[in-house]
Amino acid sequence: MANEVQRLDATGAGATGVSVVNAAQAISQPITLNGVRSAMNALWGDDNTSVVDNGNSTFDITFVGACANLNIPEMAVTTYTGSGAQPYFSTITEGSSVGRVGSAKFNRNLVPGVR
Repeated sequence: MANEVQRLDATGAGATGVSVVNAAQAISQPITLNGVRSAMNALWGDDNTSVVDNGNSTFDITFVGACANLNIPEMAVTTYTGSGAQPYFSTITEGSSVGRVGSAKFNRNLVPGVR
């Protein structure tokens, strides 16, 4: 069994805000370790993700807790209104196919949203 790992690459995007939107809430956070952690907690619930700052504005998000061993749809940046390179997500490790949850999109202003 494997936990899903996704990477947010904001290289060249600067530290502008991220708005995380899911069916229940919207939240704005800067693209920093604490900002990404806060956004993931708002989107997936407390203690369901672990965020690591890899340096160079890249962050690995491991799905744990209630999201452990699940195949999580890849998050996506859907709107980018800032300057510089558009941030994006990529899947580093696929979660086990024990279960599958709904998906999330990130819009940047970053205005992350839901799909």
